[in-house]
Amino acid sequence: MKKLLLLSMFIPVFLWAQKDSIQELEGVDITAFQQVKLPTLEDEYVLDYLFDEQEIVLLSKLKLNYIIRRVDADFKELERIELKQKPERFYTDCMGYHHLLTTDSAYQIYFGNEGINFLYPMLKDKFLSLLSNCVGTTEKGLVYETFMNKNQTHMFIEFDTINDVNNLLYISNDMENYFSLLEDQIRHELEWAANINNLSAMSINFNHMVLSKEGYVPFFNIDTGFVILDHRQNIGIKGNFFQSKEIFDIVYHHKESWADHIIQAENGDIFYAKLLDGGLLMIQDLGHNFQEGGKITNVNKHTFPQQLKIKDGYLYYLAREHKEDSYIKLWKVKV
Repeated sequence: MKKLLLLSMFIPVFLWAQKDSIQELEGVDITAFQQVKLPTLEDEYVLDYLFDEQEIVLLSKLKLNYIIRRVDADFKELERIELKQKPERFYTDCMGYHHLLTTDSAYQIYFGNEGINFLYPMLKDKFLSLLSNCVGTTEKGLVYETFMNKNQTHMFIEFDTINDVNNLLYISNDMENYFSLLEDQIRHELEWAANINNLSAMSINFNHMVLSKEGYVPFFNIDTGFVILDHRQNIGIKGNFFQSKEIFDIVYHHKESWADHIIQAENGDIFYAKLLDGGLLMIQDLGHNFQEGGKITNVNKHTFPQQLKIKDGYLYYLAREHKEDSYIKLWKVKV
């Protein structure tokens, strides 16, 4: 069980399988395994879930009640808590601590010897404003991400809580795209100023909301430090706690089916790429070194499964058993 972290740093304390087929495609094994529905309660509608060591914590709706259930690996119920507020989801912060979000509040979840406790209620909006752009930790403090230049400049900044200073950890730039977006915006604004019309206004909004979307440059903590995957520049950066950095090439994201998402295994520094083909999910094993050519697993029973997590060599996710079925269940498949 994780011990409660008392956050006294610059932020306040927070509240709270059977193998079916294998085929060869471009030198990569494409494998399909049987997807297994985990034995939740018959009328249980699973909203979210998280792992606590070898246990699973379910956030569910059971008939008219919202509950949290803690179960073991065999789904034997260990604890059940009925919630008085309508929950939204679980939230894991940049330090690895879990929280429950309701419509207006956030509660830190503490897994103690006597069961689950909810601590330090806080307004949800304030909680997210403090933590939503915190992406990880270093030996000296916390790592925050920030965006500039129409989201084409992506910076990772270490807040050194020991020396009370900010350090630039990494910056990803696409200035060519920024100047192209800026030129496009100015042109549409001039058109709108000369002849006010809905089309020009829509073009300005499209430039701001769609074309200016940030690139996918995720940060992950690993056992030896951290890794940043700059899909704009086709490179990865590994850093350790002694400040040295290793730069390596990445190519897995050049696939047409690449879905802009990397999954880190819950209990190890193994990474997987999310691929989508017409709504059908595929998971590619990238190993420790993010190399192309790893095994790809087809998840072909469900379209657009949600809440993807990988633990002990299995992909867990939420999906309906049938399209007409009103219950969302927890599933797993070997990867």
